[in-house]
Amino acid sequence: TASHDASKIAYFVPATKQIKVINATTRALIKAVPYTPPYNSVSVRGILWSPDNTKLLVDKSIIDTVTGTTQPANVDVSQGDWASATTLVTKSCTESALLIGDASGTWTPRKVVLAGYATSSQSCQKVRASLDGTKVALPTNVTNSSGSYWGVKLFTFNIDGTNIKKISDKSISQFTFSSDGSQIAYYENGNGLVIAKSDGSGALSANL
Repeated sequence: TASHDASKIAYFVPATKQIKVINATTRALIKAVPYTPPYNSVSVRGILWSPDNTKLLVDKSIIDTVTGTTQPANVDVSQGDWASATTLVTKSCTESALLIGDASGTWTPRKVVLAGYATSSQSCQKVRASLDGTKVALPTNVTNSSGSYWGVKLFTFNIDGTNIKKISDKSISQFTFSSDGSQIAYYENGNGLVIAKSDGSGALSANL
């Protein structure tokens, strides 16, 4: 996984049980940190760089690539994301709310209720935050007015839970923000790769 500035690459080495960070250009080793995955001894669920390119969220742990220290995150990489260099965000598994808190082992999040955000079930969902920490994108299974399954839709909103926007009427997957949070790219059923403003307007298909 490449850092946001494309200067470093982080990856897991099963044979040595290490997370290694290397220079993306020279491939020189920057840091090797001992790491044993909690779910599967030969793989990790994912690696996410913090916006300042100094820390990694790996499974449910934070790895400092400068000091080489590891601490519990209490946010799973399969559901959460970095909202800033020191803050993690995830979705509540039981209600329509974001949980935002300090990226530490004593994670005590504040709850941001997503008013008017209706879902067919209050299950955990994958959250993506923009690098500037101002916006969040969240997919969810939704139902139509008759109660029938409507597919996986993508919503965006401000980090405080306001300005909720449904990005598309079609099922969506594989989404990411631009670096400044002004645009979002996603894979849309029937249209392939689409790039739009973060509120869903101005959508253009890349036809890939």
